[in-house]
Amino acid sequence: MLIVGIGLVWAWHNTQKMPVWYLIADGRVRALEPDERRQTAGRLQQRVINAASGWRIDRHTGQPARQGGPHGQPIRISRDEDVELELTWEEINCWLSGELPDWIESGMWHFPPFMHDIRMGGENGMLQLGFRLERGLLTGIVWLEGRPVFENGQARLANTSLRIGEFRVPFEQAGGWLEDQIDPAREEQRLVMDLLRGKPLDPVWHDQRHSVRLTDMRVLQESVVLVYRLLSDNGE
Repeated sequence: MLIVGIGLVWAWHNTQKMPVWYLIADGRVRALEPDERRQTAGRLQQRVINAASGWRIDRHTGQPARQGGPHGQPIRISRDEDVELELTWEEINCWLSGELPDWIESGMWHFPPFMHDIRMGGENGMLQLGFRLERGLLTGIVWLEGRPVFENGQARLANTSLRIGEFRVPFEQAGGWLEDQIDPAREEQRLVMDLLRGKPLDPVWHDQRHSVRLTDMRVLQESVVLVYRLLSDNGE
C-alpha cells in the first residue's frame, strides 16, 4: 500500500508541473499589455486573410507585397505555386488569447467549457498544443505533441503523445474519457480527437470567398512556416 501511495503522489505531482514550452508561451503573452496583445493578434489575422485572398505577403510589413515599391500594384499569387507564410508562436498565442475567446463567445467555434488558455509551440519539428484543464479534481496543463506529416495530399500528426503536466497519459486510457467530453456535432472538437488518433485529414480551409490547401508545415522553435496553395473556387 505504501508503494502504491507513493506512486499516486508521484503521478499527481507530475500532473501539476507546467511544461517548459507552455510556461514560456503563456509568459510571453501575459508580459504584453492588453492593447499590444490585441494589435499583435489583429496583425496576424490580417496577414492570414491577405494570404488567403491571393496576395503575396511582405514578411516585414505583413501587407501585400507590391511590384516596384510601396506604391506599386499588389502582387498576386499564381494558383500553381506553393507559397510560404511564417507565423511566430507569440503572434499565434496572442490570437489564441485575444481573438479565439471572442470567436467562441460568438458561436463560430465551440470548445469544451473546461478548456482554458489554449497555447501553441514547437521545437525540433514537433508541434505542441496545450490548454489549462479545470474540471473538478482534474486540474493541470493538458497537452498534445506530434510531428506534422504531409503525404498524398493528406495531413496527420505522427509520434503523437498526450500529457497532463509532465505525466504521460496513454491515449488508450484517456481516449474514452475524452470522447465523453466532446460534442461530436462540433467539427473543431472532433478534429482534436482525430489529431490524437493520428487520423489523416484533408488540409483544406474554405470560407465564403477563399479556398486554400496546406501542403506542408515546418515547425521551428520560434515560429511555424505554413506552405500553402490557392485553390480554384470549386476547391480543385
